[in-house]
Amino acid sequence: MNIKREDEILGKIGIALENYLAKAIDEDELLKMKSHCEVFLTHSELLPISSQAAARCALGALYFYLGNYAKAKTFLEQNLAILNKSAVENFSVIARTLGYLGTTYRILGNYEKARLSLEESLSIYQEHLSENHIKVAWILAQIGIVYRDLGNYGKAKDLIEQSLELYKQHLPAEHTKISWALATLATVHIELGDYLKAKDMLEKSLTSYRNYCSDNHIRIAWVSAHLGIIYHELGDQIKAKDLLEKSLTVYKEYFFDKHIELARALRHLGGVYKALKEYEKAKSVIERSIEICKKNYGSEHFDIAWGLTNLAEVNLLEGDVVLAEEHLKNASLILQSKSHPEYYTTLERLSDLHVKKAQNDKTEGKNQNSQNNIKEAINFLRQSLQILKTHYSKESRHLVRFQSKLEKLEHEIQR
Repeated sequence: MNIKREDEILGKIGIALENYLAKAIDEDELLKMKSHCEVFLTHSELLPISSQAAARCALGALYFYLGNYAKAKTFLEQNLAILNKSAVENFSVIARTLGYLGTTYRILGNYEKARLSLEESLSIYQEHLSENHIKVAWILAQIGIVYRDLGNYGKAKDLIEQSLELYKQHLPAEHTKISWALATLATVHIELGDYLKAKDMLEKSLTSYRNYCSDNHIRIAWVSAHLGIIYHELGDQIKAKDLLEKSLTVYKEYFFDKHIELARALRHLGGVYKALKEYEKAKSVIERSIEICKKNYGSEHFDIAWGLTNLAEVNLLEGDVVLAEEHLKNASLILQSKSHPEYYTTLERLSDLHVKKAQNDKTEGKNQNSQNNIKEAINFLRQSLQILKTHYSKESRHLVRFQSKLEKLEHEIQR
């Protein structure tokens, strides 16, 4: 038997399978490819280490895209350990494994591990390829997403813009990778309150995706959900509701029932129901969102704090000050400990809470208590405003709104 020749053939099979799987990931033909990869690995004793590693990396990526993050993490960590112990130097598979592993860590809420893995992947690609290679683009965007989730929006924006420019250099204008990078950049602009800019980006992304994808495709649903968030913020609740509900229908078909994307869509839909004064519906979907987040992250994640803050908003509108205060204190403890800039939203709700208390006190003739609560409301709003000034531009819609709100309260205390 010609062992060298056999290794060459098997190595080529591994590379072909790797490319085939990469195509499946791009085209979302994931389920039918998963079994192919699993079968391929059942013959691992016949394969050279490089082919095994390529297949394990691809299978880990498949589990990631299918939303099975625990299994993705296991496969990718095992693959990295095997590669680090072996004498085989395959920089491409190592970099790719680190990239998917970093992205998996981010989804699982381990942001420091995510950042370190992704930055190591980036360093390997830049050392062996070039700073402008197309493979660098995806890693740059993923690092940007980590910084976005941590609230460092300036760094996130810069990295994702670099990613988008690299994709534009290498790919045709309507390519799905450009659509993805554009929509990812839009998510940062949503956080910054640049809703019209984000809307324009998402609409362009959606137009491009529709050239390749059906209306019930997961990528269409993902972009549509973010457009729903924007319409909610711009005040068009009917449009927001339609987009978020349609996205949720697709998510439920594509993901398992405790997937984090479901939780986030449910939370935003809760905000829409709140705006439409459908408070029971709002509470139900937000509570479901919090439950899913706890299953994924435990009880100390940002998403849980935001869910509790949204729930408190509904409680306040229903007049339940006690429950609202409990939710806001719990949210505050999470966000304060993590120094996240989105803490400003919880501080604003705490300000609203004390305004509500002041109104109740005034109705009961407790004028001094009412004044004290207005002072507390001003204090929380000033703290919130300070965070906004540190992390957001002077043109931010949030800053303009907060300045107006603070002036109104300060006028109230002087009366």
